[in-house]
Amino acid sequence: MSNRERPVSRREALQAMGSAGAGLMILGPITRWQAGQLRVAGRAVQIAAAARGPHTLRISVLDAQSTAAQPIALDGALLDGAWAPDARTAPGGAPVTVGDFVVAVDATPLGIRVLRADGRLVQELRIDEMSGAFTFAMGRGPLLGMGQGGPQFDRRGAAHRMRSGQGGYQLRTHGGRVPVQWLIGASGWALFIHQPYGTFDFRGAEGRFTPPAATALPLDVFVVSSREPAVIMREYARITGLPEMPALWTFGYMQSSRTLAGPDEILGVAKTFREKKLPCEALIYLGTEFAPSGWNTRNGEFTWHPTNFPDPKTILDQLHADHLKVIVHVVVEGRRFIGTVNDPCTAPPFQLTPAECDRLPVSGHHRGWTTPRRR
Repeated sequence: MSNRERPVSRREALQAMGSAGAGLMILGPITRWQAGQLRVAGRAVQIAAAARGPHTLRISVLDAQSTAAQPIALDGALLDGAWAPDARTAPGGAPVTVGDFVVAVDATPLGIRVLRADGRLVQELRIDEMSGAFTFAMGRGPLLGMGQGGPQFDRRGAAHRMRSGQGGYQLRTHGGRVPVQWLIGASGWALFIHQPYGTFDFRGAEGRFTPPAATALPLDVFVVSSREPAVIMREYARITGLPEMPALWTFGYMQSSRTLAGPDEILGVAKTFREKKLPCEALIYLGTEFAPSGWNTRNGEFTWHPTNFPDPKTILDQLHADHLKVIVHVVVEGRRFIGTVNDPCTAPPFQLTPAECDRLPVSGHHRGWTTPRRR
């Protein structure tokens, strides 16, 4: 039997699919523009571009003096983070074919135009040489994407500070803000700004992205071109990876409890669900200070409340025996989630309003305000 006729196992089929997906990441050589007049934030830069399949182009603006083998830090955001743009150099000023795209770089002012092979303009980035901020064409129609929360569904006409948390836009109706730097234009394009993190302003004729002053470089942008929504979303999955499927039990009903009144109540609630044959997959317990008496001693600590959980293992074993998951509510004290469960709660209390917290400096992936402690 020839290889063509041999039956293919499920494992081989999955391996082949994975290989095919990886192979779509780069088509053709990486093209680089480098000249003394290309500058951003006072530094000479080089611009690199490579096709990531027929619909996506990756563009990076890098410090020309960088000698790092991996000039863009791996942060886990990309399915394939490898990127060493040291390849053929493009002639200055002339449009260059890169995969299924045509790219033109202007030195003064610094600009990057991305076109399809038929001459249709996909996107145009104009980079401020002093700050590293850049403008881009928004085209016609709604602007979509940008993650959860904020003015929905059309993002046009608003500024987005891209702060995570519950101190965002109209929490009661729009929920917490979970920003993602993924923007879709209804006219047939999309942008994923991998690095740096910054803010967006869609109130003018052009969109504007502004990074923090200290992190203007490197700039790493994926430009997607398609008029098919399914293709655009598939390209995003090829860039960042497919989402993980949650456990089956997470799709079921979960019962949240606020103030707790001891182990008898905790076990009694679970018993009632099971005796009445009410569907319930998990029990959620708020923390103390978000409720007068919660699962822990106080907000930010990992110590079980001695009145509610005098013997945590026994209570949890009983809940698990009743086929119930247990979810505890944790709110981070401060700007970052660091330390171990054995560390004492030493962070000073925040006594700031959401507006005051919103003016705190932004750093890292997780940004937002912490609810003030209840005294």
